Amino acid sequence: QEELARAQSEAEEFAREESAPAEQEEFQHKRSAWMDEQAQATAQREKARQQVHERLNKLSQHVLQEENWRRLKMKPRFETTQLSNGYVLKAMIPDLRKEDLSIQAEANVLVVKGSRVPNSAQINGMLQQLVLSLNNGQMDPTQLVGLTDEQLLLLVASGRYGTFNEQFELPDDADPNTIQADYERGVLTVSI
Repeated sequence: QEELARAQSEAEEFAREESAPAEQEEFQHKRSAWMDEQAQATAQREKARQQVHERLNKLSQHVLQEENWRRLKMKPRFETTQLSNGYVLKAMIPDLRKEDLSIQAEANVLVVKGSRVPNSAQINGMLQQLVLSLNNGQMDPTQLVGLTDEQLLLLVASGRYGTFNEQFELPDDADPNTIQADYERGVLTVSI
């Protein structure tokens, strides 16, 4: 029995020694497959980054056209306050030119329209910020490849540029003939 136990022990030891290279080979195979996957993912990101850079270069010529920015929608946040003698409507809309702002009372509705178009320095700054985000890994270029030019513009503008058309129902006691508007230092104030 001792010899049988010793023979079994030697057989198990031999099997362990024989299986160690197989386990190492399997580990090396899995490691190699993982490294291949990582290399493919890196190559895909780099290809996508190059494609996005090429599109941004083309887009930089396209974005200088004012009508492209006017197609985008922006949504300024308006705050309404009721006073003892009327109402005040305020919104922060920096960098808006007075000639690009329209305020009208139509029946019992106050209509506030406007548009903000960036200048070439602002456009270049936005595009450079996007390129920096791509280069430092804050943004995955593979997510940008399928975007249309307008979607890329929206991403770059992030709601700061475009047009808006807001309508507010006037209360019954509001007098549309007494509406006054003021736009100073980026703040629109409408008194009713």
